Amino acid sequence: MILTSATGRASELLTISASAFLTSTPMRIGPSTTVTLAWDDGGRAALIELDDPRTLNALTEELVRTLAEKISFASASRTVRALVLRAAGPHFCTGGRYEKKQLTRTPLPWWLRARGIFGTGAVFDRIRTASVLSFSVLHGSSIGGGLLLGLAADHRVATRNATFRLGVAPYGLSPVVMATRVLPLLVGGAYSTRMYLEDL
Repeated sequence: MILTSATGRASELLTISASAFLTSTPMRIGPSTTVTLAWDDGGRAALIELDDPRTLNALTEELVRTLAEKISFASASRTVRALVLRAAGPHFCTGGRYEKKQLTRTPLPWWLRARGIFGTGAVFDRIRTASVLSFSVLHGSSIGGGLLLGLAADHRVATRNATFRLGVAPYGLSPVVMATRVLPLLVGGAYSTRMYLEDL
């Protein structure tokens, strides 16, 4: 698996993360939930895996909360040099999904959500501000918040079958959080605008 060319410390971290992608016997930490945390053999890479077959790894309240906890726990480890975010099942993450009990709550103002103070935005911020290098391994569909979750990592690796959609235009929604800043930096303003308008 070729990630990118690098030298020095970055090259070492890429090697660590590549071994995490390929390891067959990760050491799991804690009970199995919608998000699993495991170490590679040397404890230098933390593998964080989305695993909610019921929703195809959608960003439910439970998954977002558990993911934030796992990221914080892994980042606090003294041995971890890299975070690897991946997913079980046919898709990486199928985006936001709200249960009926969530819809009955008074929604927070949009500026609090966009600044990453609450919910998925806070999870994105935890990945982007982690003190170690982070990677996301994307396969199947990455839609809406699922796409932004993958973008939150420092480096992204996509399989041949990976597809990406913002998925907000059909619902009359505007892109927020990293869709308006990080995505244009990665693919250019013109293409990111096209992704939004044409629901690519």
